[in-house]
Amino acid sequence: MTTRRDVFKIAAGAAATATAASVPAIVEAAPIAEAAAVLPATPYTDYPWKWFCTYDGEIYYDPFETFEDAMESAKESDYSGVALCQEQDFDLTLHGDWVLEHLCDRNEELMNEDGDFLKCTPEQEKDLTQMLTATIEQWVMKHQISIKAWAFRHVKNETEVSHETTNLWEEELNVSPKL
Repeated sequence: MTTRRDVFKIAAGAAATATAASVPAIVEAAPIAEAAAVLPATPYTDYPWKWFCTYDGEIYYDPFETFEDAMESAKESDYSGVALCQEQDFDLTLHGDWVLEHLCDRNEELMNEDGDFLKCTPEQEKDLTQMLTATIEQWVMKHQISIKAWAFRHVKNETEVSHETTNLWEEELNVSPKL
């Protein structure tokens, strides 16, 4: 089964190869090839499912390998629940139309009255998107920048934690309060 990450790996490799092959003598191919050999094919990680604790069902803390470990910690720390969560990475896609629009805005005063500016086909725009995204991915890998997102990709098996409490007043006096 081909996953989205596999597609990113293939696209990043193809874009890197296409970029290296299409760049004229301005950039030497040897340093690019050496860097490509050292870097992984993609900066994205396929995160495993782990158990996390929560106070409110929105923000999760402390990853655990097992449900039992998460429940034990939740009870000790007054968390309200635990859930099975999968972390995710930020999306590093940079669309070509965004860049072209930004460039157009920056050069607005230089255009003629028709507003003519870098005209390209949809295929060229798609190619620009792939090349820009591959460049950002390579930059992230080169500088070992973490792209782990704060929010989880998926959350499932949410379980409430029951905290057994005793009324210390009743226990100390060995009586029940009268209402």
